Amino acid sequence: MTRALVDEVLRAGEASWPGVVLSRAALAGHLQRLGAAGPAHYADAYLAAAVVEGIPAAQVAADAILVRAVRRCARRVGEVQAFVPEALQALRLRLFTARDGRGSALLGYDGAGPLNGWLRTAAVRELLRQRGLKRHDDALDTGVLERLPAEERDPELSMLRATLRPHFKAALRAALDHLPARERALLLLVYLDGVALTDLSKMYRQHRVTLARHLAAARQSLMLETRRRLSDLSGVPESDLAPLMAAVQTGLTDLRALLQ
Repeated sequence: MTRALVDEVLRAGEASWPGVVLSRAALAGHLQRLGAAGPAHYADAYLAAAVVEGIPAAQVAADAILVRAVRRCARRVGEVQAFVPEALQALRLRLFTARDGRGSALLGYDGAGPLNGWLRTAAVRELLRQRGLKRHDDALDTGVLERLPAEERDPELSMLRATLRPHFKAALRAALDHLPARERALLLLVYLDGVALTDLSKMYRQHRVTLARHLAAARQSLMLETRRRLSDLSGVPESDLAPLMAAVQTGLTDLRALLQ
């Protein structure tokens, strides 16, 4: 993390949020945690860093963005208006308080996209959670390898499953984390949280056919990256993994079985 980048983020943040005072040292420490690439949205990264540092003025500013995000998403996603207060309360706890020593959830915001978009994704998921959709914390499990259709369970695949079982979950998690933020959010919203493409098209202001293409591309990227990482972790060549990955894809009606 270069001094020049820290200075640029500091200037952008102070210009956009004049009432939020964050020391250069605190900002530099926060940016260092984000990694070498650094944020693309400087002012938003500054505000997030100030929230993480517990600066009240930053929390007030971020809360205003959060309220707008939750209310906007509630208007666009069906049957969740009644859960706005509960969703706001839960999100405020995660964003503005240190939970079990883990700090603010904004530590997970890397500044790659705009903060209001990041908060909208969080808002949709929380609204749906409050509505009662079941969401598993341990979302990715190795059970997918055991749920392949019986006709796919030839001896070669059985041997592969035994070899890969200890590595599949880690590979899938890493592959999901590797995806661009928009692709990852789209997969989780559709296949984990159960948001319909019709609702997403309203939220993203895109036609559902366009979103369906993006979703298919994201799913394909996830499977290819999972295969690559599974090969790295297990030592099995990617070419030998092709039958198993094909069986995983054709043996599932959707990605929900992978993400539950």
